[in-house]
Amino acid sequence: MRKLLVFHQSIAPYRIDFFNAIYKKYQCSICVFKRGLNGQTLDNTKLEERHLFKVEYYAERNKILRFLPKGIWSKLKKERPDVILVNECGPVSILAIIYKMTQRLFGRKIKVISMIDDSYDMTINKEKQFTYRHTIAKKILIPLFDNIICVDQDVASYYQKKHNIGTYMPIVSEDDISRERYKNVISISNRYVEKYNLSNKRVLVFVGRLVKLKNLQFVIPEILKSKHQDIRLIIVGSGDYEIELKKIANDANRIIFVGQQEGDNLFAFYNVGQIFILPSYQEAFGAVTNEALLAGCYSLISNRAGSRCLIQEGVNGEVFDPYDSALFSNILDSVLDKIQPIELPLKLKPNLMPKTFEEYFKNVEKII
Repeated sequence: MRKLLVFHQSIAPYRIDFFNAIYKKYQCSICVFKRGLNGQTLDNTKLEERHLFKVEYYAERNKILRFLPKGIWSKLKKERPDVILVNECGPVSILAIIYKMTQRLFGRKIKVISMIDDSYDMTINKEKQFTYRHTIAKKILIPLFDNIICVDQDVASYYQKKHNIGTYMPIVSEDDISRERYKNVISISNRYVEKYNLSNKRVLVFVGRLVKLKNLQFVIPEILKSKHQDIRLIIVGSGDYEIELKKIANDANRIIFVGQQEGDNLFAFYNVGQIFILPSYQEAFGAVTNEALLAGCYSLISNRAGSRCLIQEGVNGEVFDPYDSALFSNILDSVLDKIQPIELPLKLKPNLMPKTFEEYFKNVEKII
């Protein structure tokens, strides 16, 4: 069994199934630098109950090199891994590459593989890239990795052509676990239908932070103008742009703000929604697309989001330009024409994911 050492910034809820799969498949140690996600107030204790693995936290900084977590080099020497899995192109990735080079002096061949979460739009569009330092780090480090795991299929193809590395592994969850969860929260979903008066309505849902780049200011006016009088958009989330969005909605009964939700209370909204919308004009991936498709929501996804790769147009959703309101309006009305208003009691919708978690994960197994 190959020995794998993972260094990752944090364990996001949508990454748990991936790291569980890594842990089950390999002799694995997982080291994390931060508990929880920046800008999100999640119940980390409850999320950690889903971990099959034990996390080692390296939050303390090196006293001399403040940009490096303390103890990384010692961990590398102690574990002597066959494969080092890092995320992106930061200081820890540099240290992993240096370690690989030193080990080659002793005849040991090890791999360093990085997880790259950028969408294709962020990869090729210089205006969407981050800092100059980040851009330079990617140019220098990516050719030095033995391989990279990309959440966007087009990004994997891009680096295959440029550096002959890159494999596609989108951010997806275990199908059976997720489907069982949606089944178990149907009763909560039924209560939501009653609470928000959604019977005999065509229901759309958005899940995410309420910030400007999520582009709800683009969607809400189109919802308000739709010819379908029975349309309702449920907005699940909170953020610093919420007040502005409520001004745009202007207390219209078509727009329902329900605040941030977690766990079963969140997943129950996917059962209610018939159509899922992700309109972001910048989105590295959008794990919510996978959650929506697993719940059976026909999904309208921005062509700037990495998760557009999960969409088979006309089968499980549509892809649209987040700056073209006329196109979006036409797509929305066309999709609404094909669905019937929801009725109680709700039933579990068919899974609309194009592939299973296991099928995607085989790509990772090939490079490790």
